Amino acid sequence: MVLFSAGGVAGAAGTAPAARPDPNAAPSTRPAAGPENLSRVAAAGARPVSGTSPTAAPLSRNAAPGGFQRVTSHKVQLKNKVTDADGDKSTLTFEVWTADAAGKPLKKVPIADNEYGVIVSPYVATGTTVTVDVPVGKLALNTNYVFHTSAFDGSLYETSWSPWAKFRVELPVDLTLPTPDYSAPDPTSLNTPPNYYQTKPKDSAGTPLSARSRPAVEQ
Repeated sequence: MVLFSAGGVAGAAGTAPAARPDPNAAPSTRPAAGPENLSRVAAAGARPVSGTSPTAAPLSRNAAPGGFQRVTSHKVQLKNKVTDADGDKSTLTFEVWTADAAGKPLKKVPIADNEYGVIVSPYVATGTTVTVDVPVGKLALNTNYVFHTSAFDGSLYETSWSPWAKFRVELPVDLTLPTPDYSAPDPTSLNTPPNYYQTKPKDSAGTPLSARSRPAVEQ
């Protein structure tokens, strides 16, 4: 149904929900690090590039099922390398999604309080491995996640995102025993004087066991 107002034709009643972003769309479609300088797109020059082996940390030596990296702390760090053939300094944008058991991205996770919900690193020299800290509370325990990165040199984004890295946050069970206190007294009965009194019933005096014992009688 079409609605009419004093100013003419209005839109259909109700607003369509925002479309789900394409996780694999070009980084320039989500320019969190800044607008791309289109005048340099046609000019000679290399675009910055993300590394091909992004990782999450701190990692357990054993991977989780499905090849997910097992992160063993609430304080999650995301890492990847960035290079620029022109020697320009660049930033890395880190974007996290929930994932299914196969690692397919499902829903974007806001890991920072900005329009795109991503973490953008400071500018770093080419060849640097960038590490960012995800604020505690942004990621849930025992949930499948994937993340990827995109590089930006102040003018140009790389044309595609880095490969996805799969990870889960799983805290280890601490089975470490406390350090023994060798100066503590021995708790065994050898150093504890015997008590010849019964446990006193309520409102009655204790009675020595010797007073209640009968002499042994030969059977």
